[in-house]
Amino acid sequence: MDLPALQTERLWLRGLALQDAADLHVAFGDAECMRWWHRPPTRSLDETAGVVADMIERDAGHWVFGEQGSQEVLGHVGFVSGLARGAHAGFGYGMRRAYWGRGYAVEAARAALAFGFDETGIERAEFWIHAENLRSIRVAEKLGCLRRSEALLGYEIGPTPSVIYGLTAQQWRGEQVSPPMHYGVLPVLPVRDVRAAAEWWRDVLGFHISFMFGEPPQVARVIPDPPWAGMGGVQLSRAEATQAGHGHVFVMAGPDIDSLAQRAIDAGGQVAVPLGDRPWGMREIELRDPDGNSVRLSRPA
Repeated sequence: MDLPALQTERLWLRGLALQDAADLHVAFGDAECMRWWHRPPTRSLDETAGVVADMIERDAGHWVFGEQGSQEVLGHVGFVSGLARGAHAGFGYGMRRAYWGRGYAVEAARAALAFGFDETGIERAEFWIHAENLRSIRVAEKLGCLRRSEALLGYEIGPTPSVIYGLTAQQWRGEQVSPPMHYGVLPVLPVRDVRAAAEWWRDVLGFHISFMFGEPPQVARVIPDPPWAGMGGVQLSRAEATQAGHGHVFVMAGPDIDSLAQRAIDAGGQVAVPLGDRPWGMREIELRDPDGNSVRLSRPA
């Protein structure tokens, strides 16, 4: 999307563009700068240009920023997903190591968040941070974010222990908010082969494999795709053959449940109950996973 130019006391911000790759390579190619990132440092300017192009294509909206009076780009900040009214948005930032410690990341992030909350009307922003990245955690806390949860996320660099910080529209406006009593519910399915089960959820239903641990895998988690849809999902745990196959999971499908059902069938999903409108007002199809667990796709008819 086209992002407006923003100004702070010390910084300017404008929409990320392909020509910013050279300046951003100073950070993206720096091993220390990328130490806690979800991808390894880039090895060339061409590789950085590819990362920038991917950010422009996939992310909801990123700005680059620099000091007033200079055109040099020092870092980037913005929304990974969900930049829309009422949405749950992912958020991130990065900056050259030489400029750490000056408060620039907080200043730039606060300007971007103001656009998200005040102008766009997002409902909340979420920061997924490596658990050992204390600098980034301090930035999130200075922005008023609260620690919401923890997760082991599956990235290109491998399983990554992460903390999730969040900021709601009510918190942004300074309203009193009670801390949540629950973050969510995660069903656990006993399966004989964790890898095969996770790949079934990915290939048949289009879920994202969040992480897989052990060799052979002992546990995995699958979550709705795109991954920023939230922490809801299904945990898969290795069990003996006699214990597997007795679970039931309901998946609330999107508007086009017919296409999702056909995708599952085309991918080899075993149909236990065909797609149809039920007397209780839902349109549903019930599948069996390779272990015999029941997976029901459902939405209001």
